[in-house]
Amino acid sequence: MSLDGDDFSSENENAFSSGNRNRKSRRYSKDRARRSALIADEADSLTKSSDTRLRVDEDRERMIINPGKSLKSSAKDLPKYYRSIFLYSWGFFILAYAMVYLPGKIASAFLASLSSRGPVIYHHKILFTNVVGWERGDALSIFTAPLVVDFLQSVLYTTVFLALKRIEGYWKILAFWFMFHSSLRLTGCVLPGIVSGEEFGYVAGWLYMNSAVLFILLFLSILAMLGLSALLSKWAMECAFSKHMVMKKKRQEYLFFYLGLPALSGILLIALFHGVDWSALSIGQFKVNDWWASAHELTLLGQALLMYGAAAAFVLWYKEQEIMCQRDLRMQKINPLVMGLSILLPLFGRIVLGEGWFW
Repeated sequence: MSLDGDDFSSENENAFSSGNRNRKSRRYSKDRARRSALIADEADSLTKSSDTRLRVDEDRERMIINPGKSLKSSAKDLPKYYRSIFLYSWGFFILAYAMVYLPGKIASAFLASLSSRGPVIYHHKILFTNVVGWERGDALSIFTAPLVVDFLQSVLYTTVFLALKRIEGYWKILAFWFMFHSSLRLTGCVLPGIVSGEEFGYVAGWLYMNSAVLFILLFLSILAMLGLSALLSKWAMECAFSKHMVMKKKRQEYLFFYLGLPALSGILLIALFHGVDWSALSIGQFKVNDWWASAHELTLLGQALLMYGAAAAFVLWYKEQEIMCQRDLRMQKINPLVMGLSILLPLFGRIVLGEGWFW
């Protein structure tokens, strides 16, 4: 069949207009699907809990801006972070020990001076020049004072750490170790006291505690240290400088650099501080002190490794929990002044107290 020109043109126009309608229809369908998806996403966001939205906002606030550098940190930065976290923890372990040690001894010396006992504070213990005529009440008050001070310090430093753990920088690490040592001196006082017969050992002697009571107290002391380790495990991870440090496969490694290695190396350095006769060393002679004289302090410090082992085991409790931590690229570098003071101040205190602080 033949078609004339008018019929052919009208047929083309109908086909063209039909094609436009089809394209418009498809475009409209796509726009409508896109709008539906946006509405669904908005509805999902509205149905999310307020806690989730707050966590996202808090995470944005915790992103510490480092001028001139990207906020993004990667796994390549981990060696620098591990070096920083180890050195800061090691220095602060030693500094916090020296600072937490003194208040309890000062409290004992103050009460002993009221009884004219002539107390002398040394780097490893407190001695008395007048040991005649001890009364039960005076003895209990003098030897219980460090335990009371340790309790007050543990409450104070735990509060300070919880307030500082969400800020940037190394201050939260210092607060962590102050909390660690004060809590260790409180919860771990039983075994060192029994071994050396000092502090808690004096109290147990004056209260005539039998072996069964001492065993129960030792058991409770171990339970208290284990419970504290469960908290320290999480709090230590929250002190990380990057999320890559506390990824699920990296947490044990991180805890080793944050807790284990600093505690071990810190104990060895403090043992060196205690063992060397610094007075003889100042005149060119090397002498070693009686190690048993420092048995109380070294046994107490040795329990820090027990707490690290327990904290490493408790990491499994948090294997499904996301750890929120600060992101601070500035912590890849070490502040040499802070590190120097962390070592020199305890060493200076050891030299001064080595001659005795007379009251």
